[in-house]
Amino acid sequence: MTPEKNSQPLHLKAGHRQNAPTSPKEDAARAAIEARASGPIRDREWGALRERLLEFALILRDWHQASASGGTELLKAA
Repeated sequence: MTPEKNSQPLHLKAGHRQNAPTSPKEDAARAAIEARASGPIRDREWGALRERLLEFALILRDWHQASASGGTELLKAA
């Protein structure tokens, strides 16, 4: 799989939007998780979960970049 030439790098910084209004994508993600959790998630719990999801996204991005550059890091991690 080759990355698109026009794709922008993913810049995620955990916790940088704590007081900012949420995006429609974040609202949809929270609603999907709440539906699977069978109820609402408190803001503090959502904040912690959001941080972990961002960390996971960064790991996936790093793995993708390593595999796209021909590195063997992905195979070693598996």
